[in-house]
Amino acid sequence: MESITDRLSCLMKRKNIKAVELAQAVAVNTSTVSRILKGTQMPASDTLYKFAQYFNVTMEYLLTGDISAQENCVSADFSRREELLLEYFNIMGAEDQEELMMIARMKAAKRTRESI
Repeated sequence: MESITDRLSCLMKRKNIKAVELAQAVAVNTSTVSRILKGTQMPASDTLYKFAQYFNVTMEYLLTGDISAQENCVSADFSRREELLLEYFNIMGAEDQEELMMIARMKAAKRTRESI
């Protein structure tokens, strides 16, 4: 069964961030985030709220994993192929990401023109 630790780790992986970066982004002590990720501490309600806001998910999702009302973790919707594409994209530098976005826009525009 997936835990809050698993869900946070999944969301962090999707954003390609580390515990230190998450702690800074939500203004929580790094050691607190580390303990939460290790499963030795449950997040306080205000910390849980900050995580939910940062990842644009519900607190309910973080606590229970319930995605019936809202699709939260990217893997819930993405195929393995799409997950790999996202992983590769996150590894790239900003310039390469922008180049890839330009190629994707051109391909999408071409497909749109072909379907008309």
